[in-house]
Amino acid sequence: MSFEIRSFNESAGGAIDGPEDGVYNAVIKSVEDPEFWAFPDASLSPEQLEAKKKWVTRFVFEIEDGDWAGHTLRTKRINFTTLHEKSKNYELWKALLGDDFDPDEKYRPSESPGHRCQIIVKVKDNGYSDITGFLPIRKRKPGARAVNEQIKDIDDIPF
Repeated sequence: MSFEIRSFNESAGGAIDGPEDGVYNAVIKSVEDPEFWAFPDASLSPEQLEAKKKWVTRFVFEIEDGDWAGHTLRTKRINFTTLHEKSKNYELWKALLGDDFDPDEKYRPSESPGHRCQIIVKVKDNGYSDITGFLPIRKRKPGARAVNEQIKDIDDIPF
């Protein structure tokens, strides 16, 4: 099943339909081509605007669980050339890699498809679902079952 990519800056025309506020397990399906970009600001001269440009991209996530499984959302533009604790790039890679994250490593957006994390979704005032943050996938305790995991053998029932 294929769904329209929705984000904070796209109009869908008609009814707005997207994930509600919450945290969802998701996988990166693709990454948009990088662009050299700066937020438009009429108060800046062309030279000042050019000096503010940086390399950015957007990551496209597919939700893996719940009623919104299969639905895709993309991030706002993320500057992928910097990796400091306050950057979205840092937050994203820390969530994707968990214990394997190394802040001194150089991560390329092209290496991210197939990586999983949790995305924090917030519905904005305009009605669109927006990815506002990232969390590592929760790890199950040893021996714990997922809520929807089938019991394979009657002897596994704990009573």
